[in-house]
Amino acid sequence: MSLVGDVDTAATRLLSDAVDWLADDRAPVVLIDLAAVTYAGSALLNFLVRLFQVMPADTEVILWRPSPRANFVLRTATMRRSDMCAMARIS
Repeated sequence: MSLVGDVDTAATRLLSDAVDWLADDRAPVVLIDLAAVTYAGSALLNFLVRLFQVMPADTEVILWRPSPRANFVLRTATMRRSDMCAMARIS
């Protein structure tokens, strides 16, 4: 899955639908390409937290190529150093 452009509150409904779709799919690996994210706010964090809540524990979530802005938000939220690290690989 690729996130493109601004990941803000305007995208909340689409992100929620994406979480529902991914949860129904039950894929063993979920790769989220963040390279084209131009703005990331709390909507990105809410999306990821909800995704981790609904996916089976053995699902590998990969946050792929975070843009500088997405990387900043992830670092600021301490996702690189917290328990989220155990759930998602940031490449």
